Amino acid sequence: MYDFFNFIFEKLKNLLDISTIFFKLSIFFGIVMSLNYFRKINYLPKDLTIGDGLSFILISCKFALIFIFFIGSIVVGSGIVNLVYISSKKIYKWRKLLLPMLILKATSILICDLATLKFYEKCMIAIGYIFALWGSYIFYPLFWQENLLGFLLYFLCCVIAAVFIHVFEFTKNRTDLPIKEQHTQMVMALVFTAIFPLIIYGYFSDKYKLSDFSTSSLTETDKNAVLYLKKEEVGLFPSEIIEKTESDEYVILTHTMIRLRGFGRNALVEYLFRDNEGVLRGDQVEVPNDAIQIKWKLRPEKKK
Repeated sequence: MYDFFNFIFEKLKNLLDISTIFFKLSIFFGIVMSLNYFRKINYLPKDLTIGDGLSFILISCKFALIFIFFIGSIVVGSGIVNLVYISSKKIYKWRKLLLPMLILKATSILICDLATLKFYEKCMIAIGYIFALWGSYIFYPLFWQENLLGFLLYFLCCVIAAVFIHVFEFTKNRTDLPIKEQHTQMVMALVFTAIFPLIIYGYFSDKYKLSDFSTSSLTETDKNAVLYLKKEEVGLFPSEIIEKTESDEYVILTHTMIRLRGFGRNALVEYLFRDNEGVLRGDQVEVPNDAIQIKWKLRPEKKK
């Protein structure tokens, strides 16, 4: 019994060590993705305060959280890819003796593994994979397109992750490397495991859940949202998107959305308009935060 608890403690310690490294990497990627969002909207807020710094930390943590779910689903998929590859390789190698090998393997599990801690280790891994598969099944539609292209991109990311995870395991078991160099190579393998799927997702997928969830508190793109602007600021927008109201202080902005608000003194508002040639174009303008108010239209109730 003592050996069993010692085994559990050792596995939990290893899991905690790996989780700590992965958490640090997730926070790092969260900060990188936050800065990338500012690059994406081509806007860097000015006149920042301490509160804005806390908002940036919050955005980075939300990016890190969704990034963990994103990479976790890919790591689970890479485990399935690796399992299928190893199983196919063994089946091909022992194809003429497949039935005797299956009987021998089952006997080995029942007799040898039950007498050691390997059986419990395999059971824990199997239970963990079942929960991980269930989680991946839930999160897959959130990140990837539900068509052949989305599946192929997901499969490609899983294959790449499987390769670098294999490099990580291979480096971990090497005894000819200095400890410092070994740890450096292991960390680099984890970084590549995370960064390549992220690059593929960013360039080829047309879903943006990675940024939409993380910046939801600072943006407003809801179709039912109505943007009110103080009349003192109407000169910043073309007249065709301005709609008068009964209020003496505010007008309504149409065909507009807020790309960033509450981070810095000004909000970044994006609007659509037609130029002199009748071509629909988009532009962005900075507006003071206190010059904008948002109200929501009531959604029509569905008929029973």
